[in-house]
Amino acid sequence: MKIAALLFGTTLIIGHHTQGATEDGSPIRWHSKNQSMIMRTSTKAAYILAPESPLDNAHTFNCESAAGCVIILNAAASFSRQATMALCPTVDGVKATPNCAPAVPQTYPLMARAMAVVGQGTHTVQTIVETSSNVLTAGWETDYTLYERR
Repeated sequence: MKIAALLFGTTLIIGHHTQGATEDGSPIRWHSKNQSMIMRTSTKAAYILAPESPLDNAHTFNCESAAGCVIILNAAASFSRQATMALCPTVDGVKATPNCAPAVPQTYPLMARAMAVVGQGTHTVQTIVETSSNVLTAGWETDYTLYERR
């Protein structure tokens, strides 16, 4: 009986820990004098529908510098199965440079890194997944960093 109770308790603890790990958290935001960052990660499964779907929610940055800002966009994601796909970081709904290139990833996670130069004002960043067929995310991470130009 004690062994059964121990196994049951261990199962509850593992199940609770696993359930917590799959929850989406709020974005982590960091700001210093000339730099801001938004980081987000999730292991919660999400359907990505062809031909394109957002990987994350849109996030806003405010570029305060009259000289403008540089935004570095990074994304990584794993999917339930292989398909021709691309991670496409965007700024204000426009694909950042370099443009995303569809591929069939042989190893996971699929990764993207891009850059954009923007003027003073509020800007929106988001990563879009382009895919040849519907897939399910197995986990993903994005980080967007804004550098104020002087």
